[in-house]
Amino acid sequence: MDFDYIVLGTLSFIVGWAGLSLQFGLPLYRSYRSAREEQKLLLVRLRRENEQGTERVEQVEKARDFDRELMMAMTFHEVRNPLNGTVRLQHIVPPTQLA
Repeated sequence: MDFDYIVLGTLSFIVGWAGLSLQFGLPLYRSYRSAREEQKLLLVRLRRENEQGTERVEQVEKARDFDRELMMAMTFHEVRNPLNGTVRLQHIVPPTQLA
């Protein structure tokens, strides 16, 4: 008879423990799973924003390169034209001696 009480006590403990595990374990697992899904969504969003940021940086760099090329072309134009005019005038005007 004492053995039956031990078996019943052990079984009730196991059933109670399993019930508590289900009572507390399932909500914890669900919250853990939802947190993981939120992390995945956040990671996807951050990757997308990173790609968009990279595209923006590339666009700005292209614009800067275009501005540099334009500025260099204008600078060379502004320097080259007067210099060409001076060199041409030296060939056209006969050399004279200044006393």
